Amino acid sequence: MAKTLNGWDAIKSSGSSDLRLIDIPGTKRRVRFHKEAAPLFASFLADWQREMPERMDLNPGPTDGWTYREARFAQKLSNHASGTAVDVLYSSVLPADGKPHMKKEEKDILDNILSRYITKDGHRVLANGEWWNNPDGMHTELSQTWDRGAKRNTTIGDVREVIEKLKIDKDGNRPLGAWDGVVPLYDNVMTAQDQGIANTASWRLASRLADLGFFSGTPVRGSQGYPVRSVAAWQRHKGYEDTGRYGPKGHELIFRN
Repeated sequence: MAKTLNGWDAIKSSGSSDLRLIDIPGTKRRVRFHKEAAPLFASFLADWQREMPERMDLNPGPTDGWTYREARFAQKLSNHASGTAVDVLYSSVLPADGKPHMKKEEKDILDNILSRYITKDGHRVLANGEWWNNPDGMHTELSQTWDRGAKRNTTIGDVREVIEKLKIDKDGNRPLGAWDGVVPLYDNVMTAQDQGIANTASWRLASRLADLGFFSGTPVRGSQGYPVRSVAAWQRHKGYEDTGRYGPKGHELIFRN
């Protein structure tokens, strides 16, 4: 069977039982993906809609998933042909012209979203083309070996692991709200770290890391101490020394919306 660039089986017909048309939570969009990857992509696009600036609103469309075609920059089948890629806003905000179109703020927010979708061994399962040599910011796909943060071609096992890790349901909804949205004072986080106490700041830090996928369990307000292991896991994922020690740069990056 023909394969797409990321190694998944190509799907020739829109009526295939391997495809699923899924509603994107929080939008008017319905998109067709590989049935195994549909909840993952729906969750990602819901995050995009919720967190990206207003000009990135998905509701005006277009938003396209599966289509049987070759890749634009390679003589192989596109990942769209396996239902493992999506294009958004390509007729207006993010045209497919090989040029960067995202503002720094938008790239930072998107990078933060992509960083949630990782396996236990640090493999990032989603990649966006804004970082490619020929920028393609409208395009997000199941990552290939050479993508930023990828350790391999993303497999069905990787997709299932991340869906389970983030508790994404069959319709692309994932639990939100561990963090209450209030950024704690940096000094208060340092107090929790240096004095070994449980305060509201340490609970907010643990809650934010839980939402990002680096804290297992549910932080409890009033008894949650400084989450050293989760901070270290986040540092390791970002490519920093995984000391678990807090700093102002980490504070800025962790709590960036």
